[in-house]
Amino acid sequence: MAKVRKIDGAWYMDYDDALGRRKRVRAKVQTKRWANEELRRRLDLAARGILDDGGTTFESYAKAWLKRRRTKIRPRTWETYEGQVRNHLLDPKLRLGRLPLSKISLPVCRDFQANLVKTRELAPRTLNAITTLLGTILQAAVEDGYLVRNPVPDVEREKQEEEEMDYLRAHEVGQVLLAAPGISPQAHLAVLVSITAGLRRGELLALRWMDFDRKGRALQVRRSYVGGQFHPPKTKKSRRRVPIPEQTMMTLLESRMYLGNPDGEALIFDRGNGKPLDPDTLSKITWPKVLRAAGLRESLRWHDLRHTYASLLLLQGENLKTIQELMGHSSITVTMDRYAHLSPAAAQEAADRLSETLGLDPAKSQEGAQGDP
Repeated sequence: MAKVRKIDGAWYMDYDDALGRRKRVRAKVQTKRWANEELRRRLDLAARGILDDGGTTFESYAKAWLKRRRTKIRPRTWETYEGQVRNHLLDPKLRLGRLPLSKISLPVCRDFQANLVKTRELAPRTLNAITTLLGTILQAAVEDGYLVRNPVPDVEREKQEEEEMDYLRAHEVGQVLLAAPGISPQAHLAVLVSITAGLRRGELLALRWMDFDRKGRALQVRRSYVGGQFHPPKTKKSRRRVPIPEQTMMTLLESRMYLGNPDGEALIFDRGNGKPLDPDTLSKITWPKVLRAAGLRESLRWHDLRHTYASLLLLQGENLKTIQELMGHSSITVTMDRYAHLSPAAAQEAADRLSETLGLDPAKSQEGAQGDP
């Protein structure tokens, strides 16, 4: 039973919170009237399924959450989160930051998203990412005992159109490989390795000469360069051995000889001073130059070279399981979702094999039909 009582000359409030936990809290203002009013407020919160947060605002909690997460996630991911929190979640115009956590409800979250859509010219994918981050922070508040329930899962997301995957067609690969040497030998090597090994940009830029297995004609993916730092691969599957064509191997050997046969710890792609090549320089400066020199659409991204690798493998008849292993996808489902539609020939072959299994030979079926009375 909830009540106010005096213990050793001080006023206390006894009540059950929203989780049914028994609480005894000393009143901040030592009068019976103030204690009764505060008790009624806390009981109202409990009745609405809200834990009393002691006035903690969303802004202070979000900043504390970011601080805790900094050492537990990749720097690039943290930078993305920090930017979304600072520029959107805590924007004073959107009026979310100053709210106490106890006041953040489903209507508040819906209003926030509506204002975000109205005031920001952002793609649906970005808008949804911001809403998802809000949900992640509020879920942490639930786990920390500030909230009973996270309302964000009930917020309807913006509709996202499926992004059409782009990649170099076979004849375009030739155009790119002819144009790249005119930009620089390093640009040519980076493009060639990306097309023939399908590495992620961070994996490519983290390659050392010791990761180049000349005898085995392969590249060993052991780490990734992201956010200005080297990291272990994203997943267990990302750590892998990728065989390369002979042309790629010979170009790598020529490059190493040209550079004076650097030791194994040296990076294959660097700025000329041993430091890693800047990822944005590669994607936003070097790559557009290659596309212009090749006379190709500049909408192609550097990451589309990875898609090109997958599409080429599919066109030559490789199965999706092999492609999953070569690309370092965490599961076959990822590979199927992204690339299965690129293989209509494989689908037709499957249909033909099913026809053979069932004994549905078109020629024999036609002969049988003609012989019927």
